[in-house]
Amino acid sequence: MSPRDGASHGGEGSTATGGGAQSPWRRAREIFESLIDLPEGSRDAALAAQCGEDEGLAARVRRLLDADRGTGGFLEKPAVDAVVSASAMVGRTIGRYRIVGLVGTGGMGRVYEAEQDYPTRRVALKLLGTLGSSEAVRRFNYEIRALARLRHPGIAPIYDAGVHEDEATGARVPYFAMELIAGGAPITEHAWGRGLTTKERCDLIARVCEAVHHAHQRGVIHRDLKPGNIIVDAQGVPRVIDFGVAREAEVDAGSGGGVTSAGQMVGTLSYMSPEQCGSSGGEVDVRTDVYSLGVVLFEVLSGHLPYEVSSMPPHEAARVIRDRAPTRLRAEGLRPGSDAEVVARKALEKEPDRRYQSALEMAEDLRRVVAGRAITARPPSAWYQARVFVRRNRTLVASIAAVVLSLVGAVVGTTVALMRARDAERSAQIEARRSGRIADFFKGAFRSANPRAMVEDESVAKPPLERWLEEGRGWGRIDRAGEGARVKDVLALAGSKLGETFPEDPLLRADLGFEIAMVLLSLGENDAGRGVLEECLRLRRLNLPPDHPDLARALAGLATQRSIEGDHGQAMRHHLEAHAICSASLGELHAVTLALNRAAALQMIHFSERRARAVDRMRASEVQVSRWYGPDSIEAWTARYALAEVLMWTGAPDEAEGLARAAVGALTAILGDRHIATTEAKRILSWVLEVREDGLEECERLRREQLMFFESVLGLGSADAYEARSLLYQVLARRGDWAGAAEVSRAQAEYAERTMGYDSYYTVKAKGRLARVLTQMGEGLEEAEALAEEVVRDNDRRTHPAEGWAAYHAGILASARRQLGREGDAVRILRERISAREAAGQSSGWVDGYLWWQLGEALYAMNDAAGAASAARSALMHAGTLDAMHPIRRGAEAFAAKLVPAAPDP
Repeated sequence: MSPRDGASHGGEGSTATGGGAQSPWRRAREIFESLIDLPEGSRDAALAAQCGEDEGLAARVRRLLDADRGTGGFLEKPAVDAVVSASAMVGRTIGRYRIVGLVGTGGMGRVYEAEQDYPTRRVALKLLGTLGSSEAVRRFNYEIRALARLRHPGIAPIYDAGVHEDEATGARVPYFAMELIAGGAPITEHAWGRGLTTKERCDLIARVCEAVHHAHQRGVIHRDLKPGNIIVDAQGVPRVIDFGVAREAEVDAGSGGGVTSAGQMVGTLSYMSPEQCGSSGGEVDVRTDVYSLGVVLFEVLSGHLPYEVSSMPPHEAARVIRDRAPTRLRAEGLRPGSDAEVVARKALEKEPDRRYQSALEMAEDLRRVVAGRAITARPPSAWYQARVFVRRNRTLVASIAAVVLSLVGAVVGTTVALMRARDAERSAQIEARRSGRIADFFKGAFRSANPRAMVEDESVAKPPLERWLEEGRGWGRIDRAGEGARVKDVLALAGSKLGETFPEDPLLRADLGFEIAMVLLSLGENDAGRGVLEECLRLRRLNLPPDHPDLARALAGLATQRSIEGDHGQAMRHHLEAHAICSASLGELHAVTLALNRAAALQMIHFSERRARAVDRMRASEVQVSRWYGPDSIEAWTARYALAEVLMWTGAPDEAEGLARAAVGALTAILGDRHIATTEAKRILSWVLEVREDGLEECERLRREQLMFFESVLGLGSADAYEARSLLYQVLARRGDWAGAAEVSRAQAEYAERTMGYDSYYTVKAKGRLARVLTQMGEGLEEAEALAEEVVRDNDRRTHPAEGWAAYHAGILASARRQLGREGDAVRILRERISAREAAGQSSGWVDGYLWWQLGEALYAMNDAAGAASAARSALMHAGTLDAMHPIRRGAEAFAAKLVPAAPDP
């Protein structure tokens, strides 16, 4: 097929108009139409007369003539013989499909447009030829299996497959039905026919790269990527089709990926990689498809191929592709050496190791071209070009070298050798010193955990051999009396030593510090982690470009720490800055950028004046993702449940439930029930159901499913299983099933202590939850008091007494002591925490509602009815901001109702 009439090719960032130079494909089409009715023997002379010395134009016309003969791809326009032989199929029914007409024909069979009976729709129906060989049957079946596991908006999906028994001949004909791309055109025709700008063309190919990467991730290598197999629909969405010669990514390397067992070359020669053109097919992997994508990019940008081999015998064409350099990429408005050309040449490298190592890498560089950012690809170095020249011109180089080396070889050789040796030695020394310092750094950290390190008391000093084995600089002991050193102690000390150990290498300090800080945060050491992260951020701001992803990574880590501490304002600012950086450096639709946008929105909902903006951000993100990836893609459904999460917290529970429930259904159908994305959608739906009394039973079921998934996949002590137990505890508490809540919270505390340590932030939090359940049940009060005392001590060590969790856990301790008969002690604890929070300007419905409720209970037990009533009113004021099913609101309301006879609320 040929392009439609098109506009001039705009430069990078320019806007193409309807006028200007004639498209190369338009001229080729005109010549093709003038030749098509000529006898075969007269075409060459007429072609030469019309094309003159323009070999590129002649090659394009030859390809159109080849396609007309029926040698094109799976959806190329069929030759006359094919149309005639297929005409009898029109109107016949194959399975559930009535054939409407012929779409195209290829080596393995024909593709028809057909009408499906239910649901009623037009489909593309591919039938294997009745005389298909065993190899063709194998490929046809593999294409069905491959398409069945590919779900991406850039890949035409399969709907159905089966075997039809021909009534006339009795032959069994395999078939499958797939999406019919209405109004579609090959990508070259679309680009030239629509007059796309350079950036629009790069954006289009980037989408194709992402679709191909999806196939690679699922073990499928296409092996025949070309414009005829990349169809762009009427909305401008590209679709990769025809996986008829695809193969498994994991097949044996020696199986000959480009050649069949019969020696037939697989693929379309002009788009085949050098390794595919080898006599044995070479070792074909995903980088073969990257090469073909480079050819398509080259053609979409310039209108011609990097190698015009259509008129050559196959063996000569293969040699050209293997050995010759591609032609320069020339196009109107595209400057020589532009980033777009560099990306194409990177993909077209002869050696697979020098190409993009994945289609996703190529897509990301194309996105950088579109955004006007620096690309990762660089033109080949002079030294590499020299090596390639030598490899391709061995005889010439050998002759010249014989003369030159006899004259100056000794001098040059000696000089170069000395320079290289000196440079290599210098580099090796620098790297060795750096590696040595890193090794010494961690040795010091590990030795600090040795309980007998740096001991001056001779009575416990080490024997000479042990001292010699551990000789070296230490940092002193960090273990505490009677206890061994803890991992977090070692890490905290290591973080504090980075500056003095690597004073001249700030980025190394930042990199090591970031890793140390994230482990500290995972262990609940927020203060220690914050200090190391802040230093990491400072160093990266000073030494990295303002749009570097590592800067965003430090900001996101610090935002996580701030959120844990309850500083949602600072967490929001860090997330917003990180999102802006990743939007610029990675692209707005990168998974990390989308996750940061969601994180920023979830921080915004803590501020009433920003909630509308949070919803707007997530709505815009959902629209953008759906438009790019397709409305039924995994990415689109992920964006919808992320929107549902924000809607749930901003007063739109009905819309949130609808989105979350639809996401659960769609993701279950696409990915299955046991997948992290499906489980995350269930989590969001469970949040929505938790605030409705009639939704608690379903909420509990969903959360038990989440817990079972994480326990079986990630382990009983995993962080995700910990969070799932927290959510299950919450719904059990709402249902009043305190015995079930006690069982869950006890298991959570045990697993947390086993995997994270007895004084981990998460272990402490789990113990506080268990104490809360015991006080609610009025059972095991001595255990509850002991647990609460431990938790309060740890909270006060970590954070300010007014902080939410610290104050809440103090309220639990007060509840235990009140029930043990020490009401005065309980009142003192509660008044101290309430005063601290008021002084700090802290306010929270669940924390302050609980503190005032417990103060009222303690005063009521001391027969202070007026004080109890006043506390009850304050409890209702705070807890009234919670949903009606919240246990703290229900507890405060029940307590206030108990006071009505004694001191009615005015």
